[in-house]
Amino acid sequence: MPEARLLLRAAGAAVGDETLRAVASRSWFDPSRALVFTHIPKTAGTAVRYGLERSLGVPGLDVSGRRAGELTEDPTLHPLVYGHLAPTRTMAWAPGAQHITLLREGRVRLLSHWAYWRSIPSGYTSGFWGDTIQRVSRGAFRDMLLAPEVVTQVDNHSVRMLLGDHPLIPPTGRIDPRHDQELSAAAVAMLNRFSFVDVVENGQWVARLRAWLGRGFELPRLNETPRAEASARTDLSRHLTQETLDLVGFLTRLDNLVWSSVVAELMPGVSVRALSDASFISTVARHAMLLAPDPAS
Repeated sequence: MPEARLLLRAAGAAVGDETLRAVASRSWFDPSRALVFTHIPKTAGTAVRYGLERSLGVPGLDVSGRRAGELTEDPTLHPLVYGHLAPTRTMAWAPGAQHITLLREGRVRLLSHWAYWRSIPSGYTSGFWGDTIQRVSRGAFRDMLLAPEVVTQVDNHSVRMLLGDHPLIPPTGRIDPRHDQELSAAAVAMLNRFSFVDVVENGQWVARLRAWLGRGFELPRLNETPRAEASARTDLSRHLTQETLDLVGFLTRLDNLVWSSVVAELMPGVSVRALSDASFISTVARHAMLLAPDPAS
């Protein structure tokens, strides 16, 4: 496997030949246009969705997982749309809509995704996908990272979400590192088409979204990872070997290149590396408590 150490840009917002568009040049919320929230998993998206519904006073249309040709609704009848769906599809379906999204440090998002899946109670999910989640998440973290059934969920998932059916992104395999520069630049170019972009690690993102909306917006606490049931608890430190951490870095390298570009634009003066490492360390500590076995009586 190629060297998997996480490499983040220390400064600057450029990825390849693409530069993240300045915040000041983005359009403000226009209530006459549909609002589409591209929900990347484990980025506070469920809470954002409910917050937007309350703020706008309308129920949102969930388009998660829609395939090509399955977006048949009239977009002009849906002022709020959300879901796990690539913007390449929603932009084609609703070309006049304003898109918004949140990113999260890649290692943090990936570890949180595994911990969230692991916390799902036995028997709560069903069907092929539910059974797959239960099976791959209850074993070692490294084993889930290597499981071919969930490769699209663990291999640079944020960039995959942003770019959809990109010809350089294999639908059933890992992204070839030879295409990293082109794909990271394409992802930044996609974000430049969004009206609002932020990162969960920015302590001002809720206030920024409220200001962008020009109306009240509160973030409820929803869909947070709970303490795992007894059969799913484990000593997290046993899962985070150097080999596994290197693999995590490799599988989030593109996500973090794009994330670091947003951080550099929105949080000038903040060390991208320091923010990345602090976020990961705090997430490890939190999930270590949620996953820890009960003390022996």
